[in-house]
Amino acid sequence: MDIDFGIIPDTQILECWFNGNEAQLYVYKLLSLSQGFYSALVLSTVWVIVSRTTNSVAKKCIWVALTLSMYISSTIHCSLNWNHLVNSAKESVGGNSTGFSTALLHPSPKVEIVGASFFAFNIAMADLILAWRCWIVWQRRWYFAVIPVCGSITGIVLAGLAIHSKVVLQEANVAVNVIQQHSRTFVSMSNAFFSLSIATSLTATVLISLRIFLSQRAFRKAGLKFSYNSVIEIVVESAALYSITLLLFVIFESQHNALLYYPQEIHAQVSGIAPTLIVLRVASGNSRPESDWDSKQSALRFTAQSENDEQPVVENV
Repeated sequence: MDIDFGIIPDTQILECWFNGNEAQLYVYKLLSLSQGFYSALVLSTVWVIVSRTTNSVAKKCIWVALTLSMYISSTIHCSLNWNHLVNSAKESVGGNSTGFSTALLHPSPKVEIVGASFFAFNIAMADLILAWRCWIVWQRRWYFAVIPVCGSITGIVLAGLAIHSKVVLQEANVAVNVIQQHSRTFVSMSNAFFSLSIATSLTATVLISLRIFLSQRAFRKAGLKFSYNSVIEIVVESAALYSITLLLFVIFESQHNALLYYPQEIHAQVSGIAPTLIVLRVASGNSRPESDWDSKQSALRFTAQSENDEQPVVENV
């Protein structure tokens, strides 16, 4: 029976929610904060994309579509989590905190399937954007991007198999041996998906960071001054935040650590925030032009410029 929160005293609700469940509720607070930051970032990114006259209409449409699709996915994931939190509180009102914890840790199958689908979608999109950026910074050399691309595509297939197994498990009149088989398939495919995703993201992050480092070193050797912030460039361009949260999630999951829920719940937002920062940087014109990724040619070009200028400066952020 559904309980109307309007007729329950506020003190009873607060006691039910916070008695012995502070750690779990902190996860949801962190989820809300990350979603709020993500919302502000998306608004800023879309405004920059639309307002920039130097970008073509086709690029604007692609960037806006990517930005909004990831944001919608993470918003649905966040909404499902909060809806599950409220339903868990409703079920345990009048009871003890153990009932709330049990309900919170056992969402309905439909919530699990829908949440997992959008969660996997954002991870797959983030991996593909990282692979694209890796291809760009390495001057469109396909052999540098082939590993991230293949990893992303394989991850999409594994995620599809895992979700399909989860759907089959919820069907009625399924034989016991089929349930056992699909349970094993779901676990193995899920583990393979996350392991492959962390390998893909770390590979792309390392390759992008290496390229940025080599480019920065070439400029320094040429005695040139440039306004790129090396730390911000590496963190944003390589999506380091995305790789870190995913790595923590995989490590905590393998160890069955209680801290697992922190990186797990916010990773749907981080997997959208990191690529959106890349899109914002590119769309606003603050990323390096493609010609600058050829460190040798860039150094030669700006060294030649220094013969005519007293102090050559590369005017990029």
